[in-house]
Amino acid sequence: MTWGLEALDLLCEYAWPGNIRELINLVERLVVTCESDTIEALDLPEEILNLHVDRLNQNRLPLRKVLENAERSAILSAIRVHKTTRLAAKALGVSQATIVQKMKRWERSD
Repeated sequence: MTWGLEALDLLCEYAWPGNIRELINLVERLVVTCESDTIEALDLPEEILNLHVDRLNQNRLPLRKVLENAERSAILSAIRVHKTTRLAAKALGVSQATIVQKMKRWERSD
């Protein structure tokens, strides 16, 4: 099991009111419930993800960029889990062509 960088960033920023016990509980829960070999930010509980939303608000990203980032994360996670663009598209309820087009656009912009 590995950690995505964004997930690790969010864990580092979280205040951990339950201290080490809360961290241990979260890690154990994620290891059991995650379907992929990598724990991503979207796998984290809502109270930790809210930090991500707050951080986005502080950076004042336009809604279009926020949606694009969320879409990219969801598509890449689906591909990681399902291994092919066809199965990922089916799981996300979109066409395979949509996923391929978006991935090509991301490659051009990176």
